Amino acid sequence: MSSIDSITVIAAIVLFGLGLVLGFGRVLKFFTGGIFGTVIAAFLCVTFGGMIAGIPAVSQWMNGLNEKLGNVWSFLGTIHLATVVYYILLFFVMQLLRIFAVKFIAQIFSIDVLPMRIVNRVLGGAAAVA
Repeated sequence: MSSIDSITVIAAIVLFGLGLVLGFGRVLKFFTGGIFGTVIAAFLCVTFGGMIAGIPAVSQWMNGLNEKLGNVWSFLGTIHLATVVYYILLFFVMQLLRIFAVKFIAQIFSIDVLPMRIVNRVLGGAAAVA
């Protein structure tokens, strides 16, 4: 085994131990906060944005608003400002949903019952290594 393999195994063991100490809820909060949480929200917007925009009511609203804005100023019709606003609003909604989901999951795993404490610690170790 080379030295890089040994370092990787040692790092995985340390991370697993840290995950055992912290638990799944804290590890999940740590990994979904900051820039990675923003990347997750942007990924969800790209993944589900087209599907949500395909809903007839949303599609009609965006097309109507794009036409109205295009009549006001042709540049706004060119850039489809309503579509840009839609994705900005969707991003903020996804951020809020991510925050609420992480807090909800963290609260579930922080229940002070022996089986849940065991599951919390083991999943925390696995999530820290992952």
